[in-house]
Amino acid sequence: MSCAWSRYECCFPAADEGDATWVTVTVVAVTQQFGKPFDGIPRGWKTLALLRFEPEVPALISDLPTASGWYDDRA
Repeated sequence: MSCAWSRYECCFPAADEGDATWVTVTVVAVTQQFGKPFDGIPRGWKTLALLRFEPEVPALISDLPTASGWYDDRA
């Protein structure tokens, strides 16, 4: 299931909404641990989301830490 209709024009750190990076972000697909497709990113669920950044992935995103597994729950 695709949810390409979900499109955003910026991203920002949770601690500072005023520090926005202007980039087009499209939600291409969303699922959770059982492979059930979602038509959006649900609040409060651990999900996997495929995002497309245009024209490129901003440093704000590429500098994020990588989780080592599904149950990795760092703040």
